Amino acid sequence: MDLTVLKVLCIMGISLFLGNMLITIIWKLLVEHTKEPCIIGFAHYETDWVDFILVLISLILVMSTGELITVQQIGIDNHTTWWESGYGFFMLATLIWLVVLVPIQTQQTYLAQQFQSGKPIPKQYWRLTSYWRLGSVAGIILPLINIYLLINT
Repeated sequence: MDLTVLKVLCIMGISLFLGNMLITIIWKLLVEHTKEPCIIGFAHYETDWVDFILVLISLILVMSTGELITVQQIGIDNHTTWWESGYGFFMLATLIWLVVLVPIQTQQTYLAQQFQSGKPIPKQYWRLTSYWRLGSVAGIILPLINIYLLINT
């Protein structure tokens, strides 16, 4: 496959990952701003599985095209500095998303099921929201660095 096509596919995967994160952040900010238990509960239920699927698809796309770009097209091994850095940044962002942010969302969804019927939103939900926001900042910065490295190499 042509190097340009591979880079476009890789950037599409990173963009899918980044876009999913940005949309989720915006969604959470808007939904949580309402402070309405029914709205927050419904939104969690509808979006959690989509989040996981999009992260998984972007991970597969980036990892497969990234490997082809470096090994088959450029003719270098995967121990080149830009490859190791880009791979590391993307894997760290993916780990943050899959190991930190998705589980927090899952806990929040569980809590939302309890307060969706109109009960007050517990303090634990808002504490988890604070952790989620911190993790999402790191999860956005890392793919941006990855895109920069891919375009400039």
